[in-house]
Amino acid sequence: MPPRRFVRSEAVIDSSCLRCFLALDLSFPEYNLFRALSLRYYAVHIPQHVWNEVARRGHRRPRLQKLLRDYPFFKRCNVTNDFNARLLYDRRTDPKAPIHRGEAETIVQAQQRGITEVLIDERKATRIARAHSLNSKGVVGLIRDFALQEIIKQAKPLFDECRRNKFWLDDHLVQKILVELHEDE
Repeated sequence: MPPRRFVRSEAVIDSSCLRCFLALDLSFPEYNLFRALSLRYYAVHIPQHVWNEVARRGHRRPRLQKLLRDYPFFKRCNVTNDFNARLLYDRRTDPKAPIHRGEAETIVQAQQRGITEVLIDERKATRIARAHSLNSKGVVGLIRDFALQEIIKQAKPLFDECRRNKFWLDDHLVQKILVELHEDE
């Protein structure tokens, strides 16, 4: 049975997903993961705090700027209502704030723009996104989708590279996906 085609949509991305895709693109330029993202999303919004967080290390700033030049579907954006984001991340107003600022801005930015998808990896942020009626997808899910669509050759080398770059992956989920993709040998 041929793979189902993507229904293109918009998404807002958080820093861990963006950092991971930058690392994977550097290691596997032949996979052209940003082009793969453009097949899935007609716009991926990068909240300002996420941009700052990823660009904090100087060598990434030029890569981020090149990313915006080469892939115009990436768009920088600002949260217009910081109050809602603060409710999720500010430990001064809520010592038990569950997530970091970049994740909070990702969720709030999606809500403000009427976007239903967020690209977030962290479990707490995923739960909060779903509680806000957002669909959450992480790097593992995106790699799975790209492999099922035959946009990328193999998922396993990408998962291995994520681990080499110190990105945490759920081993059980990765193994389940590798079995589904017949890459479990």
